[in-house]
Amino acid sequence: MPNVIIDALCTKIMSISSVTDADYIEIVSTFMVATNHNFNCSMCKAKYPRQPEKREAMFEQKSCKKLAPKTRFSYKPKHSMAGNLTVGYSTCPANLFNSGTLSLINMVNDYDKGVLPYSGGVFEQPAKFVEVMELVHNLKEEYNQEQEKKLSKYGKRSKH
Repeated sequence: MPNVIIDALCTKIMSISSVTDADYIEIVSTFMVATNHNFNCSMCKAKYPRQPEKREAMFEQKSCKKLAPKTRFSYKPKHSMAGNLTVGYSTCPANLFNSGTLSLINMVNDYDKGVLPYSGGVFEQPAKFVEVMELVHNLKEEYNQEQEKKLSKYGKRSKH
């Protein structure tokens, strides 16, 4: 299928999607925090336990406590088609972390195995839940591909 048709289909799907841009950003941010130790607040705080000036400088650099005047971090989807937002952060993504969203993210393995939260099949699940599961599935797939690339770069084999 030509890319023009795929982009048109994606645009149509996103126009009827129940996942808002704010939902998307919260899901991506929570996933980033859960999978990247650079966005773990306790690890950052532990990095300079006896050097508060260095810790504050690091907090400033990462924009932990306030918004930066420019983008500090960004997430760009690997499969960038219409509807997949590039998220630019002017603060640490950990500030957008949501434990409820993390619970949803953790449900994706059960979802992939067919264990569903509501009775009935996939077509009887809330549309937003199915969309979130597909988004998380894509995020996990991208993450796994990045990990494979890192392992192959350093000559290590994956455990698959």
